Amino acid sequence: MRAAGQAAAERIRAAGPVSNTAASRLQASASKPARRSSGPLLAGIGVALLVATGAAWYFLRDGEDAAQAANSPAATQPATDEPQQVELEKLPGTSDADWAQIQAWTASAIDSASGPDGEAARANLVQRGREAFPALLAALSRLDPATESGAASGERGHRALSEIAKGKSLEWRSGSDPDAARANLDAVRAWQAAWRTARTSPAAWAELAAIDLPTAEQLFERTGPTEH
Repeated sequence: MRAAGQAAAERIRAAGPVSNTAASRLQASASKPARRSSGPLLAGIGVALLVATGAAWYFLRDGEDAAQAANSPAATQPATDEPQQVELEKLPGTSDADWAQIQAWTASAIDSASGPDGEAARANLVQRGREAFPALLAALSRLDPATESGAASGERGHRALSEIAKGKSLEWRSGSDPDAARANLDAVRAWQAAWRTARTSPAAWAELAAIDLPTAEQLFERTGPTEH
């Protein structure tokens, strides 16, 4: 491009004196180095700014998402919820002496090391039936099925409840792993919900125990509560 400019200047000089000044200007312009365009540099800076902004937004968004996830109810909720509390006191018709005996049987029945005495205690509880139900359920509610001992004792208490409440079929899973613990806590909650109704309703107890309604009504007259 510089050679073409110089050639043009020579042609202008040859044309005459009037054009010599223009030729000199053209030759001087041709001898100057070409000015580099600032377009590519500005474009590069723009791309770098866009990349930096995008990266900052990405990490900021991830940080906000992580904070929201950590503060969400699902994240702050324990892996296993405690069963709800229900009325687990003795029935009005159960004497203090009988209640003390029922509680002693319950402690033996859920003890995995009690051997034959535990089996005899469980049989006595099943025979007492409805009067033993709140004692067994209270013991079951206090256990931690996420521990080996709690899971083993819970299985024994669950068995006794199932033999009293023949009209309800619930599963107790062996083991103390998180899945089994959650399933067994669900079983405890189901027993509590059943007792919450059956404690004061002869019809609900008849269904739970798989007995006829007149028998359930006679049982309520003897053990209470009688406000039904």
